[in-house]
Amino acid sequence: MLDNILAVGSKDRWRVLEITRRNRAAIGSFGIPIPDKFIEARDGAYIPESVLEEVRSDLE
Repeated sequence: MLDNILAVGSKDRWRVLEITRRNRAAIGSFGIPIPDKFIEARDGAYIPESVLEEVRSDLE
């Protein structure tokens, strides 16, 4: 249900794309705050392996 939340950016500056009302409700049900429009990624921040694989395949 939350797999349609996307963020675009590079290095440590990311922008979260549209988060639907349904996504906000699902996120809120877990007590997780809704992400701001812009996200600052820290060194060592979690990046899902599927995203890393996609980036690697795009670079090849």
